[in-house]
Parts: sequence; structure tokens; C-alpha cells
Amino acid sequence: MGLALLLGTIGCGDSSPPTAPAAGSVNPLASDSTWKQEIFENAVDNLHQLDEFQPQQMLERVIEQLNQSVDWKRAVDWRPDPMLAALPETVRQMQLMTLLEDARLTRLDAFHLQETVALQDVSRLAIHGVTDDLERATLLFDWTIRNVPLATAGELGSDAAGQAVRSNHLPYETLFFGRGDIMDRAWLFVLLCRQQGLDAAVLAIPGVEGQPARPWAVGVAIDKKLYLFDPGLGLPIDKADGTVATLEEVAADDSILRRFDLDAEHPYPVTAADVSTLIALVDASPGYLSRRMKVLETKLTGDRKVVLTTRPSEVAERIQSCGHIGDARLWGVPFERLVQRGSPEAAEAFAREFLPYRIDVLPPALRPVAASLQRGRVLHLKGRLAAEEEEDSANKFYQQARLADSEIIAAGLNDAQRLVLQRAKEDASFWLGLVAYERGRFETAADHFQKRTLDEQPRGGRWSAGARYNLGRSLEALEKPAEAAAAFEAAGDDAQQMGNLLRADRLRGGAAKAEATDEKPAEPTAAPESPEGAEDTATEGPPVDDAIPAAAPE
Repeated sequence: MGLALLLGTIGCGDSSPPTAPAAGSVNPLASDSTWKQEIFENAVDNLHQLDEFQPQQMLERVIEQLNQSVDWKRAVDWRPDPMLAALPETVRQMQLMTLLEDARLTRLDAFHLQETVALQDVSRLAIHGVTDDLERATLLFDWTIRNVPLATAGELGSDAAGQAVRSNHLPYETLFFGRGDIMDRAWLFVLLCRQQGLDAAVLAIPGVEGQPARPWAVGVAIDKKLYLFDPGLGLPIDKADGTVATLEEVAADDSILRRFDLDAEHPYPVTAADVSTLIALVDASPGYLSRRMKVLETKLTGDRKVVLTTRPSEVAERIQSCGHIGDARLWGVPFERLVQRGSPEAAEAFAREFLPYRIDVLPPALRPVAASLQRGRVLHLKGRLAAEEEEDSANKFYQQARLADSEIIAAGLNDAQRLVLQRAKEDASFWLGLVAYERGRFETAADHFQKRTLDEQPRGGRWSAGARYNLGRSLEALEKPAEAAAAFEAAGDDAQQMGNLLRADRLRGGAAKAEATDEKPAEPTAAPESPEGAEDTATEGPPVDDAIPAAAPE
């Protein structure tokens, strides 16, 4: 079941948004073509405003409206992609794969529509209006790293034998829950690039002596060059001058990669020789492959334009034209995740991540408090970060989700109910810091990460790694390199430890240079400060592998 559908199933307590408008809202006296266009425009508007309605009901309504208003037989440049023939038979027989040529939308398409709209919203939020392709790719990567802290091994689930398993998130779940593993980061980054018209793929080092290929970094194709980003380190593969390196440059100059050696005992596990010829693993998530999505995509224009499809064979061809790519294959992870969705381990992991949204287990009087977390998260991903007091915003609803500990204790709740409210408070506290950072309010962000997360959660808590990293980033932005380095060095055994220590080491050098020359490190790009400031103050409760782990065998 899709996340939005599940959210719609459990409801939102007393703060439920309104239900979908009736079909009669479209003019019944209009001509057939005008009537269909009105229905289509209404459906697209509703798709972009799911936060205003019950998600399940509205998504079902959108599917109905689109099926009524779109000429699904219209000619489009679509055919089954030839790369799909290489997929295992079990994958090709998945329901989503057998429906690629169907002419009308089904209930299964609702989740894809919701996910792509969310990806488009986030990609626009992350790039801040920048038009340069490499800068956009860098900003999308930076947003991904800041907003998706790496969970430690086993934190996202375990198998029947108690062994750690990898995340089973789909990209929208990674966005909504805000945590994941290295694969989640890589997949999300690739799809955010897709929404901005950038080709990206996971690059893998070929195995030797029968060993599987070893995924390494994400390559973004710009002007027939592949620019490199390491989602495990949380760093672009950059050169001494700070610019992002290309695969061609790295293959010709091992000193670029040696900049990522932490010390003699902790070398970066990739050399120039390793990357002389790589394998490109191309995403072909099933939702992007159908004819009906191609038909719908051609009708979306302007501010409503969303990338709904991909041609993996064409992406592979463009990636290979950049050089040093010996082979291009479909990436197995998206299909593996879908196959595993019904497993008990996946269900258990999802339930654990979904816990703070379990409004249904709370007494009615407290449901609006927990419902605020869901509402705030949706608005956060839509970029509605802060607003005047009477207007809806992520900041406003996150504050409402932070019920005071004394109020939680006094409410006479059972253990499960207390845990829901405590988890909601923890999530909201961390995300308030991210909202402040995105708005360029770095002092407020640092305060949230330190006082509202690190000081209130035990080491090893769900958000402690993300808070330490983002505290360091906030201090960097405040031009406090020594303090930022100390925050990164405090990471301990965080999953991104090596990348954090590398960042600290560079800051130590930058701090020494700044002291000697009075130069200051450049401030990272951030959204312009909003004029509003009323929502910045945190309150206790309502206001008034170091490389990417190996993928599944291809």
C-alpha cells in the first residue's frame, strides 16, 4: 500500500483536511472538449494540492478524473524499452510490468503520480532557482545528504535470524520518513536529477574473478561528462580547487581520489585504475515505463510539468557517450524493493518508521497533536516552510507536534501511545532544524540540532547522526570552521563517519588558512531569508560498505 493511501486509511484525527470536491463542480453545460479540459485541469490541480485533502480519497478521485478527460489513444512516441528484455522473468511478470501498455490509469498508478509530484516539489525547493546544470546537480545532492541521514546497520530492519537487512524504502518513503541507507540516497538523488532534466546513474566497479560489480558513486551527465557524487561519504568527488571532478579526470589522475584518504590506515577504497572502465546502473522504476504515463506527461506544461517517464536505453546511451563506461544495465534495486514489499521484514520495518503517524492509537483529544506532524511533513516537502501566523506552514505544524514531556506524562497514556507522541516530537524537532537551515536561519538551525535533538535524545538515537552532521553544516554557514569541525568529529560511529571526518579535516585546514590570511570560507547557497520570524522559536509543545553497498545481482 502506498504511504499516502495508508495515511488516508488511518485518518488525521480532528485536524483532518477537507474531502474531495464533488464531480458536479465541473460545468455540465460545457461542450465535450471544454468539459474534458476542465476536468483535466481540475485533476491536475488536485494532484498538486493533495495536502488539502484526504490523500487516499483525492488520489482515487484524480485517477477517475484523468481517465475521464484524457484521450489515452492519442499518438505518442512510446514503445517498450528494449532493456526490459534483460530482466528476470519473475520481475517481468510483476503486475506493474504486465500493465505497461494498458490505456487507462489504474489504482496502482496513484502512488507513482504522488511520488513524482513530491520529487518535482523537492527538486524545485533544493535548487533555489539556479539554472546552471552542475550547480543544480550539486544542490540536489546537498539537499539529499542533509535531509536523509544514514541509518546505522540494522536500524531499518532485520531478518528472521536477526541479521541486519537493507532498507526497503521506496523514494517517496525516503522523502517522507527522512532517513535511509546509501541506496536510498543514491536512488533519491537520481530521481531528483530526473525531475530537473539531468541524466544520472549509479556507477559500479566491475567485479573480478566472478565477484559482483561494486557500486561506487552517482554520475550525473552534463555536456558529455560524468560528474561524480559519493552518497556514502556525503561528499562530491571534488578536486583541490573545490570543483566537482569528472570521471574522465579521476580516471586520469589518482591524486583526486587520494584527497579522500583519511589517513594511511583509512584509505579511500577506490583508485583511478578501478574506475578506468565502469558499469552504469540505470534506474527504470516500473512507474516510469508505461505508455499511459507518457500520454499524461505530454499534457503537463508550465508550472504543472512533472517528469513521469524515462527511456532507460536512451539514458544508458547518453551515459555511455561520456566515456569510461564499458557497459550499461538496468539497476536491480528498484525491482528488488518492489518484490520484497510483501515480506514480513519489510512490513515490520515500515511499521517502525510509520510509528509517529499512528494517530489511530491515540485518544481523540491528542490526535490533532500527532496529526500535525503529518501535515507539517507534507508542507515541508512542498517548500511551504514558514508563513504568517494564521497560514499553514511546516514550521507551524511541527511546533504543534512537540507536546511537552510533562503533558505526555500527565495524559495517562499507555506505553504505545506515549511512544507515538515522543517519536512525533523527536521527528518534529529535527525537521524544524532543517526548515530553519533551508530558510538561511543558521543560528536557529544550530539551536534546534543541538538543544532540541542532541541534548534531548541519547547518543545513537534516530536523529542524533543527522543532527550532528547538520549542526556542523549550520556552523560552517555561520563561518565557525573550528566549531563545525568539532561537530563533525563528534560523529563517532555514525554511518557517514569517514565523510564527516574528511569534512572536519578540510575545515581544520580552512580554519588555519582563514586565521593566517583573514579569509573566510564561502557560505553555502541557501534560500533567501523570509521576512517572517514568529515561527523560529522552538517551544515545548503546541505554540500558544564506505562505498555504496553492492546491489542485487543484475
